[in-house]
Amino acid sequence: MSSANEVDGARGEVVVGLDATARRGQPGLWISDASEARGRVGRTDGRARAGGRGGGRRAGIAGPRRRRRRLDGRNGARWAVALALGLRQGEALGLKWSDVDLDAGSMFVRRGRLRPRWRHGCGGTCGRKYAGHCPKRQPERDETAETKSRAGRRGIGLPAELVELLRAHRVEQDREREKAAQLWVDGGWMFTTPTGGPLNPRTDWDDWKKLLVRAGVRDGRLHDVRHTAATVLLLLGVPERAVMGIMGWSHTAMAARYQHVTSAIQRDIASRVGD
Repeated sequence: MSSANEVDGARGEVVVGLDATARRGQPGLWISDASEARGRVGRTDGRARAGGRGGGRRAGIAGPRRRRRRLDGRNGARWAVALALGLRQGEALGLKWSDVDLDAGSMFVRRGRLRPRWRHGCGGTCGRKYAGHCPKRQPERDETAETKSRAGRRGIGLPAELVELLRAHRVEQDREREKAAQLWVDGGWMFTTPTGGPLNPRTDWDDWKKLLVRAGVRDGRLHDVRHTAATVLLLLGVPERAVMGIMGWSHTAMAARYQHVTSAIQRDIASRVGD
């Protein structure tokens, strides 16, 4: 898993290309400067053009001379998981260390993180309009729920590079646990707040937007990461049934939605090779 490219499924444009790599003992997230890439893809909406004109950073099928810039931060491995495996936001935030066997290189998706809902716990005396701002707020529902479908509950094999990223992430999380001391709440979450709690989906969304800014690329939806993973898997020639299993799709119609994208890119690459 050397790289994955962020694709906007609605507009068919490549948003950002990130590398999840553990080469030279430096696991982390990187962005490739597509101005140095050979055979990059400018669009994926049936008007794909390798080596498209124009400035700015573009994700793509890059050659070995790419310049890379590191984009690490807290929970950086979260984006590598999303780009490589296409997990939904709730599925990624709902992961616990007990769901992963790093020695075997496997992961099992069984739950999703829910957006918090609160009720006032003060009896209406705090004066806050929103229950989430109440000092004595009380949760109205559980933090997680089981995946909605049988297909959503799935086992996934992990690329070796992603395993190394997750090992490094666990080491960093152990450091945070020591720093937080008695404030740490150990829920076994893979991606946490600085005190061990599960990430709020809104915070996760904000972190994604900040990542795009640091990467120097245009804005894009968080869910587009899932479209990227599916597109890359299909471009790599992974069998459709296997892609369905990784993505948690229950119907082949989902894979068919990407056919026009992958076919256009493959034709364009073939024409470039022919030239």
